[in-house]
Amino acid sequence: TLIVILIILYTIKAYNSKLEKLAHYDTLTSLPNRRTFNENFENMLLLFTRNKNNKTMVFFDIDDFKKINDSFGHQIGDKVLIRIAQLLKKMVRKSDYISRWGGEEFSILLNDINIEDTKAFVIKLKNSLESDELLRHYTKENVTASFGITSFKENDTLDLILSRVDAALYEAKNNGKNQFFVK
Repeated sequence: TLIVILIILYTIKAYNSKLEKLAHYDTLTSLPNRRTFNENFENMLLLFTRNKNNKTMVFFDIDDFKKINDSFGHQIGDKVLIRIAQLLKKMVRKSDYISRWGGEEFSILLNDINIEDTKAFVIKLKNSLESDELLRHYTKENVTASFGITSFKENDTLDLILSRVDAALYEAKNNGKNQFFVK
């Protein structure tokens, strides 16, 4: 009886661990998901309110991702998303926070960085995506992205920051894609 109970407890623990991972991480890219991002964002906003250290938010969206899926299939689209997640993990500092926002959108929360340094980071990331050999191999052309950037401001809320960065992203998309815009 004791052995059966131990086996059941082990199975339940393993199952709960899997459920926890599914609830907090994107299964395709292994990046934190939007839900986890929102939980961590609230903590970052509290730290900003207390310490007033620079924080910036970046949203980016893969340009013409539907065309990739339609031309090469969803399996290649998935490989593109996985590769982008790998590049992000290499480029983003451990003190920053990345997530797959949904679909082909990603979010990056950068700590202790001003807007000019954020622009430099985004240019480096943009160039990295465009020049990545594996992405080019998958799609037979350069993969580009559009970026929205905003910095945290006094009395900001989650909704205000997300609204600004989302508007900046749409501005970049509407002005020809493959660029960034700051709000």
